[in-house]
Amino acid sequence: MNPYIHLFSIHIPSYGLLALVSLMVLSAYGIIKAKQNDLSIDDFLILESIALLGALIGSKLLFVTLNFNKIQLALSSNLITVNDLLTSGFIFYGGLIGALLFLYLFNKKFLKVDLKRYLNIVIPIIPLCHGIARIGCYLSGCCYGIAYDGIGSVVFPENSLAPSGIHLFPVQLLEAFLLFVLSICLFIFEKRKSNHLLTSYLVFYGIMRFFLEFLRGDKLEKVYLFSLSESQIISLMIILFPVLYLLLGRKNGKGKSYS
Repeated sequence: MNPYIHLFSIHIPSYGLLALVSLMVLSAYGIIKAKQNDLSIDDFLILESIALLGALIGSKLLFVTLNFNKIQLALSSNLITVNDLLTSGFIFYGGLIGALLFLYLFNKKFLKVDLKRYLNIVIPIIPLCHGIARIGCYLSGCCYGIAYDGIGSVVFPENSLAPSGIHLFPVQLLEAFLLFVLSICLFIFEKRKSNHLLTSYLVFYGIMRFFLEFLRGDKLEKVYLFSLSESQIISLMIILFPVLYLLLGRKNGKGKSYS
């Protein structure tokens, strides 16, 4: 639990370092798999760059949308600067939606490759990379859990993003563990030649995230029907959309394989 990793006289942000490690793992794995599957490495790297751009824009837009009034007040009161706003506050679901949307639109307009094949080679490794980044969340104290004084509770220091001096549930570590398990399951699905890797990933992560939200203590979002947060509502949409897509595809008898 340290926001910075100290290397000689250099202070490296823990979350940024682990996010970089996860990106490097994703890139290396994708390049190897692209070569094994006779796919263009250049096209993979282009798609990865587009996905990263979409993820950055999408995660920031969703954060600003959900917290617009608070951000506007903080900016007007000089509590935060524009630089603070640009360098912090990212929401995973916004990044996921932004990455998929950018990939689809860019590929349809410019690259025009079999996008499903490129997605399938990296989907199993995505939860693993996400889990590595979640460990970075734990080290920096962001995305912290609810107050909890039972077995495995953690107390963050004063220099972390989480409230200090309070016993909290280590939800970041639980999510990282579940993401690693999900990654293993997707690797098994891939080995069995499943055509539904993307669907499986979205459905299982959506279910996981829906229940993990009950253990999050940093919720800044509004609550709606049945006291669900906006992340939980998005989780339900993430779960239902691919399932409906598959069911409609079978009902229409298109005979397609869906990812």
